[in-house]
Amino acid sequence: MHNLLSFAPPELFNEATTTLLMPSVRILGPMTMEQLQGTIPSPLPFTQSLIVVWPQLTGLIAVTLLCFALSYYRFIRREVRSR
Repeated sequence: MHNLLSFAPPELFNEATTTLLMPSVRILGPMTMEQLQGTIPSPLPFTQSLIVVWPQLTGLIAVTLLCFALSYYRFIRREVRSR
């Protein structure tokens, strides 16, 4: 279910904004004890937070471009001429 929701734009936006606004978030999704072990309990710098949310930002941009391309294609295919 999480994999299916990971493609929804609201979920992508929610994960990205949560990570950027709360620098204490280190990973998105399930976290194992091996990932927690050895981490320093301090907030991440902004650049590191951007690295964590890079897949979400890329997904949002890709979905936006895909929707625009489909809409543009449909618009061009219709012959709208002034009378």
